[in-house]
Amino acid sequence: MSHILIGLALCAALFIYPGGVTIAAPAALMAWPKLWSRGGFASWRRQWRTTPIATVMGAWGLAGLAVLSLPWPGNPALGMSFAGLTQAGVGGVALTVLGLTGLEGWAGGDSPRRGVRFGFSALGALSVVLLAELLRAQGWQQILAAGGPGPELGRLAVGALLLVSAPWAGGTDPEVDPRTAAAWAARLAIALFVCFPQLRFLPVAVSLGALWAGCLVVGAAWAGGGRRRLHQLPLLTEGQGAARL
Repeated sequence: MSHILIGLALCAALFIYPGGVTIAAPAALMAWPKLWSRGGFASWRRQWRTTPIATVMGAWGLAGLAVLSLPWPGNPALGMSFAGLTQAGVGGVALTVLGLTGLEGWAGGDSPRRGVRFGFSALGALSVVLLAELLRAQGWQQILAAGGPGPELGRLAVGALLLVSAPWAGGTDPEVDPRTAAAWAARLAIALFVCFPQLRFLPVAVSLGALWAGCLVVGAAWAGGGRRRLHQLPLLTEGQGAARL
């Protein structure tokens, strides 16, 4: 009976809090600006409705696994010891790496540049693991609590790397692929915690609000950059446009 309860608690943590609540809204906010620019709310709803529900739930589940062990305020999963992972060595970091690399590998499985995407995904995972090893940390709590200029610079470097490499590791179309949107949201959640460790002491609503606001900003910046690149392209004549199509 205890194993059933642990399984139910794990599912709840993945799809309700902090996994599902942490990922579902940010993934939508990440995709919303570009979809809105293409046709407003109708386009946004139509695009996400055509995505198979199994793909959406799988993406949220893997991204939820990536953020599950982060020290969210009041995170109920941190008080559990399912399979001993949350309290054994760098188990929390291992869960994060497993969820994120699994999600990005799934999202890039049909990409023509699979090697590049795998390389950047592995680079992000390796940076997180190396940070834990260099700080001799047993989990996220110890990584974020380490003081001094060295740990601070290390955390900032890892956070910046996770954000900068997101388009290469997770894909460039968060507005059409929920797996990419979820991967971007998970990367941003990890980057926010390593860059701003104070988030673990704030109320839950403030931490979630910071993530959601960050995702909206990143999504808007990505959409704005796409429109800027589009406007910079040379105008095509009707014949050139037909030939390109």
